Amino acid sequence: MEGSDTYGLSGGERNGSESEDVARDTGKEVVTTALVNSGFETETPQIILPIRAASELGLYSLLPFARVVELGTAAGPTRMYLLPKAVEIAVITEDRRSRSVISDALISPAEEEVLIND
Repeated sequence: MEGSDTYGLSGGERNGSESEDVARDTGKEVVTTALVNSGFETETPQIILPIRAASELGLYSLLPFARVVELGTAAGPTRMYLLPKAVEIAVITEDRRSRSVISDALISPAEEEVLIND
């Protein structure tokens, strides 16, 4: 079942070397709705961000450090920009906020909605 909920996203601190991590913290936060239970399955926490959301988080400027990955989608293969461990995500409801989870950010030029993996 496809659902939508409210999520807090913030640019996460990334430590390390080589292309796996980018040692830069944007310090920006965005509250948005996201699609969940959409069939987007991965082995690690990942979130797909449209360009707009990536820009608001200050991640768009990090694209030169991202890895380009090709993913299979319902519409066929598509390329996205992967920034490992780039965001911290929390679910926000009227009366509480979940614990935060560090997630990879997949920045999509084609996607218009935020998607969180199942």
